[in-house]
Amino acid sequence: MLEILQFQRARLYERGGLTTIAIYLIVSAIVWAVAVPALGADRHLASVIDSADRGGNAQVTAYTALAWRVGVAAIGIGLILRALLSRAELIAFDLESRRAEGDTSAGGTLGTALIRAVSVASAWDALMTWVRRQDRARLVHVRLQDGSDVYGMLATRGRVDFQADGRGLVLDVELVASGDTLVEVPGSDGIFIAPESVATIAVITLSLAADGDRVEP
Repeated sequence: MLEILQFQRARLYERGGLTTIAIYLIVSAIVWAVAVPALGADRHLASVIDSADRGGNAQVTAYTALAWRVGVAAIGIGLILRALLSRAELIAFDLESRRAEGDTSAGGTLGTALIRAVSVASAWDALMTWVRRQDRARLVHVRLQDGSDVYGMLATRGRVDFQADGRGLVLDVELVASGDTLVEVPGSDGIFIAPESVATIAVITLSLAADGDRVEP
C-alpha cells in the first residue's frame, strides 16, 4: 500500500523514526480492517496459527491463503487512496495558484484545510514538490557554501534524493555563464551536488534561445 502511494513521487527528507513506525502501524491497521470483514482474513490467520503443529504443506497453504487476501486488500486500498490523493493534490494546487494570482479567498476554509493536508512540512520538500507539479524543465541556480555558483537543468532525469546513500541534488545538464546567457557544458551528462555544500537554491522558469543551445532566464 505504501509503495503504491509513494510510486514516482518526489524523494523527500527522511521521516523521524517514531513517525515512520506510526505510519506503518496505521497502514497495517487499515489493511487488516478491510481484509478481515471483506475477505475473511481472520479465519486464515487462525489457520496459520493452527498449522504450526502440522506438516509443511498445511503451513504453506495457510500462509498462501492469508497472504493473497492481505495483498489484495493492500493493493486495492493503495490504488483508491492514490487516486483520491492525486485528485486532492490537483485541487489544492489549483487553489494555491488562484490565491497566488490574487483570489485570496479561493476555496475558503475547506480549501485552506485541504492545502494544509496535502502540503509537506519541510520548506525544501515544499519547493521540490511544487517544481515537480509544474511538470516542465526548470533552470536551477545553486549558491554553494564557498560562494561559488552552479547552474543546471532539473528535468526528467534530475533527482532530489535525501533518503539514500549518495543523497543530494542531481541536475540533468550543467550550464556555465557566457556573457549574459547560460551555455550548456559540452557533453554534459548531469551534475551531482551534495546537500551539505549548498547555501541556497533558486528555481527559475526559462526560455530557449533561437539557436537552441543557450537558455535565457
